[in-house]
Parts: sequence; structure tokens; C-alpha cells
Amino acid sequence: MMILTGKTMVSALRPPYPYGTEFVQQFLFALRLCWLPLTISTIAFGYGAPGLQGMTASGGAEGVGRAVNQGVVMAFLGIFAFNYVFTQTLLATHPEISVIK
Repeated sequence: MMILTGKTMVSALRPPYPYGTEFVQQFLFALRLCWLPLTISTIAFGYGAPGLQGMTASGGAEGVGRAVNQGVVMAFLGIFAFNYVFTQTLLATHPEISVIK
């Protein structure tokens, strides 16, 4: 049973891919290019901004509600700004991405 499973996994990973090599190559290129910015944005905007607001909450339930609202708004604005800068930088340094093949 293990041999069958191993052969199945190897055949799925060996070219030709059943769903096209171009898709796989584009996906792997995007993953290699974007893993660091994705990690940075997750840490900064997923833990940083909402956590900072939550640690300074005061005033009971109303204050916690305001802090949560401010944290979410800060996180979304940070994500939008980071996404804009990253996209412009990516397109400026890799112009072949914007060409539809």
C-alpha cells in the first residue's frame, strides 16, 4: 500500500503536470517572489497594529470596542498601503509580470 501511495505522489509531482506546467511555473515564481513580503505583512499587520491597540484599551467594554475598531482600521490601512507600495515596486522591477501570455 505504501509503494502505491509513494508512486502516486511521485507521479503527481513529476512533469507533465495534469493541469499544465505553465500554471505550476507561475505559481512557484510568485511564491518565491512574495514569501518574504507576505511574512512581513502578516507579522506587522496581523499581530502588530491590533495588538498595540488592544494593549492600551481602557474604559470598560466601550473602550475595548473602540480599541478593536481602531486596531482593525489601522491594520486595513496598513495592508492597503503596503500592498500598493509592494505592487508598484514589483511591477517596476519585474516588467515581464504585466505581460499577458
